[in-house]
This record gives sequence, structure tokens and C-alpha cells, in this order.
Amino acid sequence: MECVGKFFFLLTLSYIIGSIPTGYWVGKAFFHKDIRSFGSGNLGASNAYRVLGPVAGVSTLLFDIMKGVVAVLLLPRLFLVDLSILQSILLGVGAIAGHTWTVFLKFHGGKGVATSAGVFLALSWKGMLAGIIVFAVIFFLFRYVSLASLAATITMPVFLILFHEPKELVLFSVIIGMIIIVRHRENIRRLIRGKENRLH
Repeated sequence: MECVGKFFFLLTLSYIIGSIPTGYWVGKAFFHKDIRSFGSGNLGASNAYRVLGPVAGVSTLLFDIMKGVVAVLLLPRLFLVDLSILQSILLGVGAIAGHTWTVFLKFHGGKGVATSAGVFLALSWKGMLAGIIVFAVIFFLFRYVSLASLAATITMPVFLILFHEPKELVLFSVIIGMIIIVRHRENIRRLIRGKENRLH
């Protein structure tokens, strides 16, 4: 029972860590702007880049990625807990849920891409590296962050299968991919209409 309680404590911490609204806090603290009122209105790194500049955008991206890494890798080590692959995945789910539905902003958050990337980096660095390559190629060709994110998301399960990762992780990538696609539905509509903003 003590182990179960400790795991749920870690799960709660992972949600709180994921909930940190990086782009919002960076905008408020250093630029006195609420990035939800500018650009796409999203809290993610691409909108932070457009509204606040490259330093803020890159900082937001790196911090949001680290939220996933910290939740999956650092928390268990910090509290000396040995977790199964399923429990590690659940900590990742907690971080992604926090990022997507942050408790600090009335449960309105980002789209989950960067924090998901951090989770997959912690769980399968080879799969994440392949996803980064897909992202980079699509972004270089078309300059759409949303399209590159969707391409990396959709191909992630394939890479995990090719690298013989656990079936739980493959299923997790499919579920997270579906959530990210739903969160990008407005971007998909704009892409179809040719009205999506490029990032230069």
C-alpha cells in the first residue's frame, strides 16, 4: 500500500510539473504580455517565438520538453522508486495532461507536443530522435510547425515498432498521437484552407 501511495504522489507531482505554463509565465514575467491574447493564442513555443521572440520561444520549448523528462526520469530517481514501463508511461501521461489542462490557468493549456517529446525522449531516445528528424525535414520543407508536429506524431508509433520498443509504449504513442491531432484540429483546418501561419 505504501508503494501505491508513493506512486500516486509521484503521479500528482508529474501533473503539477506538467502544468507549469512556461510560455504564459515567460510572457508575463519578462514581456508583460499574455501570449494567449496574441498570435494563435496558444501557450506553446511557436506562439511564444512569434509574440515574444526567438529567445523566449526556444526557452519555452526547452522547458516544456524538460517537464516530460523530469516527470519520467528524475522524479522516480529522486524518490528512489523503481517503476515498471507502464508506471513510467503513466507519469508521462500525468505531465502531458498537466501541460494540456494546466491547473494554473483554469485547465486551459498547450497542445502537448513539447512535453510529449520530453516523455518520449525519456522512454525511447531512439524513437524520439527519429521523430525529431521527421519534424526537422517537414519543417524545413514547408515552414509549418503544426504540420511538422503532426508528421512526427503520426510516424512515432512506426518508429517505436521498428526499434522493438515495448507494446505498452507503442500503444501510448498512438493514444497521445490521437490527442495531439484533436488538439491541432484548428491548425488542420487552416492548413487545408492554406491559411496556417508559417514560422520563418
